[in-house]
Amino acid sequence: MIEIRLKFNDPRKVLSQLLSEGSVIEEYETEDVFFSPKDQLWDYEKKNFRLRENTIAGVAKVYLIYREVEWSRNSKTFKVEWKYELPNALDQGVEIVKSWGFEEIVRYKKLGKHLKSLGGEIYYEEIEHIGPMVEIERNTQEEIDQAIAKLFKGLDYQIVAESVPSLVSKSLTLKTK
Repeated sequence: MIEIRLKFNDPRKVLSQLLSEGSVIEEYETEDVFFSPKDQLWDYEKKNFRLRENTIAGVAKVYLIYREVEWSRNSKTFKVEWKYELPNALDQGVEIVKSWGFEEIVRYKKLGKHLKSLGGEIYYEEIEHIGPMVEIERNTQEEIDQAIAKLFKGLDYQIVAESVPSLVSKSLTLKTK
């Protein structure tokens, strides 16, 4: 599976364009908290450790997730992914992870719509600190290119190769300068 993330110059038109071509499967709210060992800063693009609170239909679940990532041609393949559901609330999970010697490095929330469109998965997300983005999942790069051409004809967009935590971290750094 190949994933690609897009950011739009005029995000107001994007959601209506997506809804005209597809249907919403579910709506969700997510909060991600990323950690790194104290005195180290992991590269989000290669390795990440986070807590994720995912709320769908009013039901919140908290997961502890570790990933080692390999990137190529605007797609990603996970070498290692470990995901464990926690019985705790997000803030309790944060305290547990900190007690293991990790520190919180970036936190953000996003509101999303999971859509089925043109035979594949699409995620429209309004991400705290960076705004709306769209993630498209398809089996081949050609299928992604076709979906972009059909769904976003006439809209200005950029393909975003960086991960969301990297973008949020940069956005927060720029705001504090």
